[in-house]
Amino acid sequence: MLTIVFTESLVVSLFPAQNLRDTLDSMYDARVPKLWQKISWDSSTIGFWYTELLDRDTQFRSWVFGGRPNVFWMTGFFNPNGFLTAMRQVCIVWCGVVWCGVVWCGVVWCGVV
Repeated sequence: MLTIVFTESLVVSLFPAQNLRDTLDSMYDARVPKLWQKISWDSSTIGFWYTELLDRDTQFRSWVFGGRPNVFWMTGFFNPNGFLTAMRQVCIVWCGVVWCGVVWCGVVWCGVV
């Protein structure tokens, strides 16, 4: 959004709003803009942030258009705890067990699956 300022001499000056200016300055300095960090994940540089965005997009597209995968990239989720809770609820519905009877066990894979 551009802000228009009329001065006493009726000269019109255009300058971008502060949020846009801060965002452009951050991108110039290869940092993730603060406005994006409020609704996003932490990343050290804008390059890493963009790479992670593409990886997350690939994961979600393959999930939506290719069906539920056997393996998930947990750090690719914005809220992994919410995902685990949803998976627990799905298991409860499928198996018909009580909520407190479901326990998670993790397996760490070394290498590419």
